Amino acid sequence: MPFDGFGDESVDDQGPDELSLLGLPTAAKDYLIAAADKNGHSQRMYCRVPPAVGRLVTQVFQSHRYPFRTIGDLVRWCIFNNVKRLAAGPGIDSVYRQADIMIAQLAEEEMQIQFLEFFQKTEEIVNRYIVDGYPDEARRVVATMKAQIDQMPDQEAFWKLRYQKELLRRWRPMLDAEGRSGVWDLDPAELAALEAEAAEQAKGVSA
Repeated sequence: MPFDGFGDESVDDQGPDELSLLGLPTAAKDYLIAAADKNGHSQRMYCRVPPAVGRLVTQVFQSHRYPFRTIGDLVRWCIFNNVKRLAAGPGIDSVYRQADIMIAQLAEEEMQIQFLEFFQKTEEIVNRYIVDGYPDEARRVVATMKAQIDQMPDQEAFWKLRYQKELLRRWRPMLDAEGRSGVWDLDPAELAALEAEAAEQAKGVSA
């Protein structure tokens, strides 16, 4: 599924303004700290914590208020951001600014990978249902993916719109089968271009 940003509760109760007041990022990608660099290199670290700290980490993770997919994601974010604060102190020669750049690049790369994997996997499932003679199931999958994209937070507007456009580009005819009222309110010129591309794809499939 697409990277869905913040959990349902945060959308209503913990919006961007409140996060900013707390000094926390408002964009989901800013919570992505990769487990390895672009060459696949990583360093394993261990530590023990009191049970109360472990419960606190689990509580934050299970709240789904932040876009962490694993407890490891949460712990990496906490380590990086707090070590960076310490490294900014006097008397410490640090490369934390270079690390900031690297983390930002890896986060952007991760968002791109998730985007590609989402549509590749969805296309595999949809095509399998079509080949097996279950077009209604294929339409159900596309409608489900649309519903998931609709739930992406508004603060991820760029990625939300990109997912919307790609879904329309690939499967607009299937969405039409669910009723035109379900189509996103996109710019008419953009929508016309997507419709034309979808029509050409449909001709290729039926040929």
